[in-house]
Amino acid sequence: MSFVAAIILLPSYVIVEKNRSALEASGAASDTPSANKSDQDLLNHIKSRVGELGPLVSATSTPNDLITAALALRPVGITIDHIGYSIGKTATILLTGSSKAGDQVNAYQRSLASSNAFAGVSVPVGALAGVNDGRFSITIVAK
Repeated sequence: MSFVAAIILLPSYVIVEKNRSALEASGAASDTPSANKSDQDLLNHIKSRVGELGPLVSATSTPNDLITAALALRPVGITIDHIGYSIGKTATILLTGSSKAGDQVNAYQRSLASSNAFAGVSVPVGALAGVNDGRFSITIVAK
C-alpha cells in the first residue's frame, strides 16, 4: 500500500525537486510579514513531503527487487498472503503467511538470514515453534 502511494506521489516529488530553487525563493519571499499564511503552510507541507519521498527516490534497491528476492527463497509449503513494505532509515519488508509445518518457517528464516540481500531477519518464536495453526510473520531489514 505504501509502495502504491509512493508511486502516485513520485511525479509531484520530481516536479518539486525540479523547481526547488523557485520554491525556496518564494519561501524566502513569504517570510515577510505580508506573506499569506496559507501559502506558507502549503510550502511547509510540500517541503515535508519532499523530505519523506527522498529515501524512496534515492534508494539503491527497489521494493520489487527486495520482495522478489525474499519470495525466491521461499521453501515449498510456505504460503505468503500479505506483504508490507516500509521505508525509513532502512527498508523493511513484513511477510505474513502460513506453513504446513513449523520447520518450514525455520528453514525460510535461515535462507533469508544467509542471503546477502538482507541485513536482518526476525521471526517470532511462536512461529518457529509451529503455534497459531502455522500462521507466521517474518520481518526482513534490507541492507
